[in-house]
Amino acid sequence: MRRNQLMVIALIMAACASPAVSTDADTTTSTLDATTTTTTAAPDTTGPPAAAAEEDPVGYLTEMTNLAADYLDRESGFGSTYTEDNPQPDNDEEQLEYIVGYYVGGADIGLEHAAAVEAIEPPAMFAEAHRRYVVALRTVHEERKRVFTGFTTFGEYQDWLAEIHPVTGASGALADALDAYIVACAAMETTAAQAGYELDLQCPEPPPEAIEVRIEAGDQWVATPASLPADADLITLEITNIGTEPIRPVVLDIFEGDPLDLPVGEGVVDIALSGVSDPSSGYASFGLAYPNDLFGDDSRLTDVPPELAPGKTVTTHLFVSGHLVVFDYRAGQFEAGRYVVVDKP
Repeated sequence: MRRNQLMVIALIMAACASPAVSTDADTTTSTLDATTTTTTAAPDTTGPPAAAAEEDPVGYLTEMTNLAADYLDRESGFGSTYTEDNPQPDNDEEQLEYIVGYYVGGADIGLEHAAAVEAIEPPAMFAEAHRRYVVALRTVHEERKRVFTGFTTFGEYQDWLAEIHPVTGASGALADALDAYIVACAAMETTAAQAGYELDLQCPEPPPEAIEVRIEAGDQWVATPASLPADADLITLEITNIGTEPIRPVVLDIFEGDPLDLPVGEGVVDIALSGVSDPSSGYASFGLAYPNDLFGDDSRLTDVPPELAPGKTVTTHLFVSGHLVVFDYRAGQFEAGRYVVVDKP
């Protein structure tokens, strides 16, 4: 895996758009600085004291927006500088060092951003949402740093990649932290809207709900469900070897043509033709959906699909565009019927 193949994990991308502020005619406010210091009316010695002026959140919202823009610029600048300043990895050890440095450096910038946001004194109406937002920011970057500093071998990193969600680029505690951040970020924008203001932090959208598809691979291969809705984009595919010998499961996403009209040579499907579209060939055009790390930098097949032992299960998340064909890559197995098609209209 080379530098240009790094999976960029977008954990937090704050916006630099200025908040659109709407005012209420009956509200009178006075803001002295970015910490939302407020003025109070002088006491009336002839009557009850005047109520303190309501806090004006405009200064706070502006500062939050500026901090978000600064973070976005710093993160983007760090990514560009890092890839320019660090040499191309030549082996797995260097590759792991490169990846860890990249993501840990980004996490450190995120933690500095969380500290800067925490230093802002929010108006009372934002106090609770602000507190939760800070906690969520810090937790996401702490988990991001913990995950990447925990890898001791490149193989551990590859195993982790196989388990992450394809949209969020996260799993386990990191995925939970990201979910909490999405909620906290949305709460900030909602709080502003309820007060009559607009705050756009470009909060990440919740990941789409994946459709679960289970494959039982044995003498017969069975998919449950056997077909997908036409609008299905993301699936969680679970393949279980219920047979008595190891298999090598492969998943193809069919772009065009008959899903079973695949190029077979020397008893195996020629998955090296993934991404090749040639209508004159007579074969379906397809993309290799699983496993996705079999090709080198020159797009040549460099490995064979891994074995799945009897009784074992592998789970993967996939974006799909057409029919799926799941089959055993071992010689002669596709022709012997060791496959199943998951239809998509």
